[in-house]
Formats: sequence, structure tokens, C-alpha cells
Amino acid sequence: MERQFRAALSYPPFVRLVNVVVEGDSMAEATSRARGVASFLRRDELDGVKVLGPAFAARSKVANRYRCQILLKVPRRQHAQVRVRLRHLLSDDATAKAIVVDVDPITLS
Repeated sequence: MERQFRAALSYPPFVRLVNVVVEGDSMAEATSRARGVASFLRRDELDGVKVLGPAFAARSKVANRYRCQILLKVPRRQHAQVRVRLRHLLSDDATAKAIVVDVDPITLS
């Protein structure tokens, strides 16, 4: 029963979850960056990959930094392609300082 539920909703172990947290000095900056990241991740759609968000993170302000998050549901067959896109994002130093990527997160806070 649980297995069917997880398959229907694209939850692990049928997909990998990737939580991308985007930070900024202000909520406007974090939101703008997160929209750009989400747009980049949605470009040239990958079969079966779902990009959810951006949305305010559960803990939207930590250590005077504002946070938004994007959740990716990635079928295992697409994990390598998503990894390439994330590495491209992280190749820019300014962007890399503002992004935290958590694969198969234990919590979404």
C-alpha cells in the first residue's frame, strides 16, 4: 500500500528528491535568485523531472540570510542530467555562495 502511494506521488524510492536552497541578503534578492535558478532548471525540460517552487523555505531567515527553496523530483534515469545542470549553476562563484544543494534530504527546513 505504501509503495503504491509513493509511486503515485513520485516519492522515494521511485525518484530522488533534490532540495535547492537559495539565499540572499534580502527576501527580494533570495526570491529573485530562486526564480532564476528554477527557470534555468526548467529550461529544456527533462523527461519526468518535476521542478516545484520556488517557495519560501520553512526557516526563511537563518543567520541574517533569507532563504527560498526549490524541490526537484528526479527519476533515477535523469539524475546524471540534473547533476550536470546543478554543477553548471555552481560553476559561477557568486551563485555557488548563494545555493545549497541537498540530495535526498532528511528534512526540508
